[in-house]
Amino acid sequence: GQTLRLNGAELRALPSSQPRGAVVQGFRTRDWRILGPGRITGERNRHRGEGGEWGMGIAAWKSTGSSIEGVAVTNCRGDGIY
Repeated sequence: GQTLRLNGAELRALPSSQPRGAVVQGFRTRDWRILGPGRITGERNRHRGEGGEWGMGIAAWKSTGSSIEGVAVTNCRGDGIY
């Protein structure tokens, strides 16, 4: 039941060598929202490891009732929203 309001902010992933990760991640969550305007930026061009396709912008594992509005998700190594 949480709401993240970006209010024009950018959430940016730090460069990493990890094969998996997300800028925003939820596990078994429900009824959450991410509201823009705003931006979530991955670290595709700055990744320190080799390969990998699991660098997500937003990852919601086993979650229900989610909503994302007015948010640009870019430059992720994997899916922008998973």
